[in-house]
Amino acid sequence: KLWTLLGKLSDKHDVQIVATTHNEELVTSAVNAFADSPRSFSVYRIDGTEFGHKAVLYDADLLPAVRDAHFEIRG
Repeated sequence: KLWTLLGKLSDKHDVQIVATTHNEELVTSAVNAFADSPRSFSVYRIDGTEFGHKAVLYDADLLPAVRDAHFEIRG
């Protein structure tokens, strides 16, 4: 319910929500909440590399497959 409410408020007020978490349940619930509006949601994972840090995008098209495979997207 939290993500659905935030999505509606974001649309109503034309703002972007930026949230951070390491909690797999929150990530999964967000993926589920935005399933009907896939272009309204994406996840970035920050990976450490030998040259610094790199942001890896998991867009809405990829997130259901990642969720269903229980792939670790948390850094």
